[in-house]
Amino acid sequence: TEGAIHYAAAKAAQRGGDARYGLLMLLEAGEYALALGESPVGDKHVKVGKQRRDEDRVSNLLTHLNTNAQLALVAMLSLRKKGNSKPIGTDIIEEYNQIGSAFGNTKGRNSIYNYLTDIEQVGLITRTDGSSGSVRHNLRYPENAVLKKVDDNLLELLEDAGIVSEYEGEYSISTANSLV
Repeated sequence: TEGAIHYAAAKAAQRGGDARYGLLMLLEAGEYALALGESPVGDKHVKVGKQRRDEDRVSNLLTHLNTNAQLALVAMLSLRKKGNSKPIGTDIIEEYNQIGSAFGNTKGRNSIYNYLTDIEQVGLITRTDGSSGSVRHNLRYPENAVLKKVDDNLLELLEDAGIVSEYEGEYSISTANSLV
């Protein structure tokens, strides 16, 4: 539908005007509509197409990151769950070590900054200047797409520690956890 095209174009524009992103989103939407036997492709199909495209992209990007860098991403997600959507490095370091201490994985400041640099280099986060010289870290993909694609072994550790919960195949940062 025309609405589906406009929706895909708007989402692509939000991602810097990347036409390929919009076209891949429409392709995923079309495949989803075809699988359901529905026609024409509408907004709801494009929303699912966007979700699938984001998950595929995140999965590909996460393959370039080690477990510690992925844990830094989880720390960012935990901070977002607490209301800090654009944390500074010291917030992430503190959260990383608080989460990591649940299973004996704490790291020094420089190591975590290196993980954040790795995450930025693969394109999962962006950095912006904050107030008084601080740097804010912004997640580029939906939280659920990131958490769903984190390494299975890390997810298992996080789940055992009560930091992540799983319900019907979807993972989320646990609100029952004392960290949140």
